[in-house]
Amino acid sequence: MTDFAWHDGHLYVATDAGIARLTRDEQLELVSRQANVCSLAVHQGKLYAGLVVGGVVEVQPMTEAMLRAARLSPAQASAKAPRQVRLAVVGERLLALTPDGVQVVSPKANGGFEWERFDRPGSPRQRLKSGHVTSLAFDATGRLWVGTFEQGLDILDPETGDVLRHVQDETVREINYLCATSRLSPMLAATSQGIVAFESNGRVVRRYDTASSMLIGNAVSHLCPVNSGSGPAALAVATAKGLTLWQDGIGRSLTAFHGLPSNYLYCCAVHDSRLYVGTLAGLAELDGLRVVRTWRTDNAELPANWISALLSVDGLLYVGTYGGGVCALHPNGDMVRFPETKGIEVNLNAMATDGERLYVGTLDRGLLVYDLRRRQWRVWQSGLPSSNVTALAVRPDALFVGTTGGLARIERYRFE
Repeated sequence: MTDFAWHDGHLYVATDAGIARLTRDEQLELVSRQANVCSLAVHQGKLYAGLVVGGVVEVQPMTEAMLRAARLSPAQASAKAPRQVRLAVVGERLLALTPDGVQVVSPKANGGFEWERFDRPGSPRQRLKSGHVTSLAFDATGRLWVGTFEQGLDILDPETGDVLRHVQDETVREINYLCATSRLSPMLAATSQGIVAFESNGRVVRRYDTASSMLIGNAVSHLCPVNSGSGPAALAVATAKGLTLWQDGIGRSLTAFHGLPSNYLYCCAVHDSRLYVGTLAGLAELDGLRVVRTWRTDNAELPANWISALLSVDGLLYVGTYGGGVCALHPNGDMVRFPETKGIEVNLNAMATDGERLYVGTLDRGLLVYDLRRRQWRVWQSGLPSSNVTALAVRPDALFVGTTGGLARIERYRFE
């Protein structure tokens, strides 16, 4: 069995060899000999099947003659139809989740189907510039900012998916991280060419780089606001050449010479009033501008030295690694591994929480979900445009998931 759906008072079951339905006397009867069905969905009163080999077919109660004819037609098997189609219904739309991204499927009167990229629908105003999402952040008004790998950023209406504004120029191009919690600006973008500050409407107001702002490196991986009480806004800037602590226009930098495990930094987090920095060669704890402790595979239970994500939750610092899964730093300084995540590559800064669960984006396993109360892990891939999860943003009612194949919204109740 590959999927099932409730339709017209019957339970329909999809298998590799065809589609059957459960009768009222609890017997299975064949309704289609269509092979390689991987998903079923009910849309506007009709039942549709997504196929491994590519395309979609409508499933109907069939006579013997119809059963013999129930094969994928040439129109349905057109070159535009992607393979490995998993169907989902969101609102009034029938969506096809494929390895190449999310498509909107529109049945036509002649029995065929129109296909359109979900992240690139119709008008230019409603089009994501790129499906390769690298960072997500909500601004103060609830709009979703989407950073991409090579095409700048888009500001979206999270309810409709409409793009309200696209921003891209020579520096707003390769977005590594979006930060909406700094007092410096309504939105900051960490890019391959420094930091870009935006007004709430998406207009660029200032750029910071090695020449203008005493940053130690222009390739910025992460930005972390540092609590400075009522004093000037402070910001920890992780770069490929070290760490810059930037405050009131003055940057003070640390490198491996000052005790960092490596100059290649990927993430930062404030935990228990201390700043922690994830590097290519381990984790470091800072007290002001002084490195006071480091964790590596040779001196702690760290599963891998490459630290790709950090998140402080309920007294623990969760540490995502590239190749070693997830572990947690306890208040006594001990690092505790999660064997369920062994060998997993956690993507850069792809970690978020809603207070009940920890969400972790991985290179090829989809989404890892950790129930903080039950202390249980599970893998979630349903509804994802790609198993390469690169960015996460949490709202009270939904989780927004960025991948290399597009953007997905998952209602939080589905994780219960």
